[in-house]
Amino acid sequence: MAINSNPATSPASNSTQSAAGGARLQQANPNTIADQLRALGLGFLVRQLRTALRRQNPNAVAAGVLSPWDVATVQAILLPDDAKAQSISRAYARAGAAGTGEMTVAAVNATPTTGQVAVSPAGNIVFLGSDAITDVDVDYEVVIGDIVELTVPVVSGTGVLTIPTAYAGTAGMGTPGTPIPAAANSAYANTQVPNAKGVLVLMEAQALTGTSPGQKIVLAPAAGAPTAGNARLNVAKTTVQFAVADAVTSARIKFLVCAGQAGGTDRNAFLEQTDQNF
Repeated sequence: MAINSNPATSPASNSTQSAAGGARLQQANPNTIADQLRALGLGFLVRQLRTALRRQNPNAVAAGVLSPWDVATVQAILLPDDAKAQSISRAYARAGAAGTGEMTVAAVNATPTTGQVAVSPAGNIVFLGSDAITDVDVDYEVVIGDIVELTVPVVSGTGVLTIPTAYAGTAGMGTPGTPIPAAANSAYANTQVPNAKGVLVLMEAQALTGTSPGQKIVLAPAAGAPTAGNARLNVAKTTVQFAVADAVTSARIKFLVCAGQAGGTDRNAFLEQTDQNF
């Protein structure tokens, strides 16, 4: 059977829409390719490629010490802000007190048990402290997003910090296959639907004023206030909830938002622009 190797002319009903940007970039004018790669966010693209960590020793620092944002029972690989973990594809422990060999990837946001590795709610890679893993290889996917850091008031007596709508946003107008009428959004007129605004990961939460100031452990998003010493996003990821008992009145938060909101590039929207001049 003959195979059409040109994705821009493939007979699939959505192939021109989904592949046109990539095909046009591949054939870009050599005089403008540098500008196009800059607009595409080449630096962010390279940083957000699948990452391989080799011969790491999380046991070099005691559990609960290296990352104040993760629970005290885990040892963490504290990842850079622009390379937090979305998911783990594989981990192999060469040495440790327990759990060596191929490790089991726990559910995202779960606290790992023996022999497990997990992505913490703060986006770091964590192991059970008592496993004392001293030599491990990890392959993981990076969260694609932009970094934002803010100091924001917290409602007294409730512990609720409302993330500004400039970052929390609302749901999008459709999907990448939904054309935008020219009058709907002049910034993306006659293109495909871009990513909407929204928070992805709460990386850090620090109470600045209140009865219990300091760094807080980041828990998985959920409804309601956490216990003392913790913080978390609500399910919609529009607020950060501190413990009522901590009486926080202002806080510093650092979080990731959808790519394109804060200096990064929404690569899907860029590649799918029907009038992009390469």
